[in-house]
Amino acid sequence: MANDTASPVPYEFTVSFDGGAPVSVLHEKPVLVAALTLASSHRVKIRQVGKPVASFSFRFSEYKGSNLCLWFNPLYESWSLSPPSAMRWCRCADQHDA
Repeated sequence: MANDTASPVPYEFTVSFDGGAPVSVLHEKPVLVAALTLASSHRVKIRQVGKPVASFSFRFSEYKGSNLCLWFNPLYESWSLSPPSAMRWCRCADQHDA
């Protein structure tokens, strides 16, 4: 078993924003998305063990805030964006204050 959900693929993810360099992320820890232009549309690309698994575009105005949490749902093996206030269990907003 490669991970806790019995998926044969290891949870080794990288995320890139707007064509930038990929950054390694942990699937069990949400990532704060804050240092991007608020007025523009942004493209997120997620890779697992080097292979593309998800990509999507978003605007901060869709969420009515300047900080978002990118998080992984192991049940559906999917990534989502949410405002930190909508995720009481999430501590990624604390990264902004550190």
